[in-house]
Amino acid sequence: VMVYQEQVMRLAADLAGLSLGEADTLRKAMGKKDRELMAQQREKFISGCKANKIDARKGERIWDLIEKFAGYGFNKSHSVAYGMVTYQTAWLKANYPAQYIAACLDQMRDDQIPILVNVARDQGIEVYPPNINKSDFDTKTVDGNIWLSMAGIKGCGQSTLERVIEVRQRGGDYKSLHEFLERTANAKLSIAAIKALIQAGAFDNLHGSRKLMLENVDEMKLAAKGAETPSEDDLFGS
Repeated sequence: VMVYQEQVMRLAADLAGLSLGEADTLRKAMGKKDRELMAQQREKFISGCKANKIDARKGERIWDLIEKFAGYGFNKSHSVAYGMVTYQTAWLKANYPAQYIAACLDQMRDDQIPILVNVARDQGIEVYPPNINKSDFDTKTVDGNIWLSMAGIKGCGQSTLERVIEVRQRGGDYKSLHEFLERTANAKLSIAAIKALIQAGAFDNLHGSRKLMLENVDEMKLAAKGAETPSEDDLFGS
């Protein structure tokens, strides 16, 4: 059973009588998936096996195994590194599934996130959307469940989110969208970033209708700065 490229080199040397330099040429052909060079190495390997009085059919079977291995074979150091990472991540997933999946969610592409969310739910782990009072810059776990980060919201840069989180940590949870706008008035949040937070559902726990928030946020932002515009009660209905 060939696990490492170095084992193929040893086979080539021991069975076909190739020098270590020639065996390294075989290794390079495998690594580069060079079909033409592999065909040349096949002739050399089988000829060498015959010269060493190894049955031709046996030599061909061994070469077939080498070719199959070449489809996805690594050198020893690469294989060991992959093996270690596989062992570590399997252990983390088995013993700390919520934390492991949360960490993966921060590293994966957008199209991979639904797959991970389904993996979490299959294990009984709830995955909650971004929340202005619960979420941080990174995805986190609370009581064995996952809160998606706000960093994945398009239109919200790191500096914007850091200011939002800093104000919340300093003064406690936000009570309403209007209060959020008042408390972050000096944080220079763009209206585009605020709308992105609304569209992502970050304020759903404070107000039921994203449509209403989006329709009124421009006026509310002005009101938060002290302009003579309608209050939140006027905008959303008292």
